[in-house]
Amino acid sequence: MSSIDCSGPWGEDFQYFNDNYPSDLGHQILSDCVITDMEFQEAMLEIKRCYENDGFTVTYDAYGFETVESLTGSGDPMEQMTKCAFADGGVVALFYMMLRNPDNVSEEVLITECLIRVGVVEPGFSSQEFERVMQTGETPWDEDDVRVRECFKNPLGL
Repeated sequence: MSSIDCSGPWGEDFQYFNDNYPSDLGHQILSDCVITDMEFQEAMLEIKRCYENDGFTVTYDAYGFETVESLTGSGDPMEQMTKCAFADGGVVALFYMMLRNPDNVSEEVLITECLIRVGVVEPGFSSQEFERVMQTGETPWDEDDVRVRECFKNPLGL
């Protein structure tokens, strides 16, 4: 495993993906601490091939959340996700994480700030309260509220 030396808000994550998701393609792409659009497309093809080889399709929404479906009506999409989601060495996952949160700010803070900004919770609601809510499942908001779903998917509105 080669060590890479990346700086910036996502530097440690480049190293983490490089170390924990072995893939020749992933190592090659992550080694320079940049994911170009062309490299992203190449990684996406690697993941899609993994799914297609086992009779599944995968599609991604604008925020990087995938939907996996069986072409044959058999097989477990969740098991297939476990097998294929990081077949590219984590490049696609890291790309979407960086796109959604360029400064790599705590997700809890981002989502909390978004929930306050859109009026789902009152000002003063803290990221610690958010973490407690997520652990207990006792949400002070309607789970079907589109504003909540948007804050979870795209807390910065990018």
